Parts: sequence; C-alpha cells; structure tokens
Amino acid sequence: MDYSDFTTGAMWGVSQTYLESLFSYLPDLKTAKALASSEISTKNNPPQIKNKIAIIPVYGPLSKQTSFLSILFGGASIIDLEKNFSEAINSSEVKAIVLDIDSPGGTVSGIDSLSKRIFQARQKKPVIAFGNGSMASAAYWIGSAADKIVVERTAQVGGIGVLMVHHDWSKADEKAGLKRTFIAAGKYKTVGNSAEPLSREARNIIKSQLAYIHDVMLTDISRNRGVIKQTVESKMGDAQIFIGKQAVDAGLADYVGDLGAAVELASTGKISEQETIRTESSVNQLKPVFLAIKKTGETQMENNQNDFLALVDDYQHHFKCTKTEAIQQIMKKYPEAHRKYIEEANSGRR
Repeated sequence: MDYSDFTTGAMWGVSQTYLESLFSYLPDLKTAKALASSEISTKNNPPQIKNKIAIIPVYGPLSKQTSFLSILFGGASIIDLEKNFSEAINSSEVKAIVLDIDSPGGTVSGIDSLSKRIFQARQKKPVIAFGNGSMASAAYWIGSAADKIVVERTAQVGGIGVLMVHHDWSKADEKAGLKRTFIAAGKYKTVGNSAEPLSREARNIIKSQLAYIHDVMLTDISRNRGVIKQTVESKMGDAQIFIGKQAVDAGLADYVGDLGAAVELASTGKISEQETIRTESSVNQLKPVFLAIKKTGETQMENNQNDFLALVDDYQHHFKCTKTEAIQQIMKKYPEAHRKYIEEANSGRR
C-alpha cells in the first residue's frame, strides 16, 4: 500500500467503511515512516503447508505492493500473493491450495491479473477459497477464481463494486490563505483535482472510469463462477454484502464451513460434515438415482440436453439441492449446453 493509493484518482475495490477508517489514520504517517525504518517485517503471514495442502493467508486490505503504509494498516501485497501462489502451484510438495481470505478488499491495481492466474491454475491443482471473516469487493474478485468457495457462518461476502474518493480542499486552502494554480497541457490533465469542487464534467468522467472497472470485475467473476454476467450484475454485483449461507443462496459461495472443511475439500474433493447446506458429496450419493431416473424416463433431462436452464431445473427438482450445486453439476455433464447458453446470453438472444 503506497501513499499514492490515497490520492484523488485512485480506484478502490473495498468496503466504504473500511476505506474511511484507512483515511482516518493518515495524520500518523510520520509514525508509519518510523516503523518502516525499523526492523519490523511486513511478512507476518507466510504460507503454510500441511499434508501437502498449501494455505495462503490473504489478510487485511489489498494493495499491489508492500510499502511503509502496509505496516501502519497491515494488509496483503498482490505481488507477494502472486509469488506465493505461483510457488505453491509449481511445488511438487503441494497437491492443492487453500486461499484463507479475511479481507475487505483494497486497490484494484493488480487484482485482475491475480484473479486470472488463479482461474487458470485450477487446471493444474485444486484451489479452494475460504471466507474467514470477510471476503469483500477486490478480495471476492480474487476468491471467486477458486474452484469452490467455503465461507464461515458469519463471514461477510460480496460487496462487488468500485469506489473513488474526491477531496475538495478549496475552502481549507482559502482559510489558510493559499491558492493553488495548475498549469497543464491537455484538457483533462487536472480533472478532479482537490483545489476546487468537483465539476459535473469531472464527476461524469470519474463515474465512467468506475463503470469500466466495475464491468471488468463483473466479467471476471462471471468467468470464475461459470454464470452469465447479467446474473452477477443483478444478483451479486450491486455491492451488497451477504452473510454466510446468504452468500451460498445468492451463488457467491458453495459451502458453509470452517477452515478445516476448506482444507478437507481441497484434499479430498468433498466435505464430510455439513450442517447448514447440502454438500457435493451428498449430491454424488444421488448419482445412481439420477441414472435410474434417466433410464426409466421419469425426467426429460436427455431430451433437454441442449437447454441449459431446463437441465438445471430438472436436476435441482430431482435432487433437492441448491441451484448453485445444480448449475455446477450440469456444467460438468453438459458443457456444450452451458457454452451455448453463455453465448446466447452474452449476445442478447436470451
């Protein structure tokens, strides 16, 4: 986290209340600089490997790289996270990865590339994200790239949005007897500067920039979760926070459980004990029934094999599972129907 992250024009994928608390600490930057010159290490949360499962902590506000402000606020560096993740993916001592996430989000720079890296790595090793308290905004952008998401019962999940803060210091400058004059080449070089109130034109420019980043965020999460972008936008992407099972019901997560459950899922592909929702292991137990139903003609799933939504509805009806579980199972069994559905939805034909 760098000082420039707090200047006008920096885009944040973080909860508003947390961002406000970060700004409240800014008067103590001298203290932070003193700490930065000391021997205090910012790497307080190194990855751990247990039974060939790498647990990578993602704690605190996210920023692209470590600086003295990271010591003041705590937090995780995207560069360090990407390094830790790459080492785990390439290590022969690691068979699966758990991202242990307790973060309100942070600056958006670097999040897109890390999310893509995690998504692509799923082809090589299982990756599970665990919502350990908070997995919001940019932190959810990262977590959504995992194969599966486990959240604790009280975890705050979602907050899919982008914000920017503009400071108008014109009145303070006037009281101090100061007048700042910007001399620049280029019409928009000083747009949104802090020496004057935010104009309507500047506000519209900033809003368009935020809308662009938000669209990138929605597109990535759509890819990561295997749903159309419109679904993310309407049901997940309005910056609402969901708690525990609410996140599962909304499709932002797959299971409610603890870190042990996330590690078990990474190791075995299933969770043995679940009290709050049906697990994938229980869905697997119904596969013989599913085959029997197909053979006796009691479902139209074979006839509907090109209609993705019909397949999902049939599966959910017969197995009494959540819609998220039904979608995941149908995606695996009928990938062509899912591909066709995504193409039609994105082209506006649905």
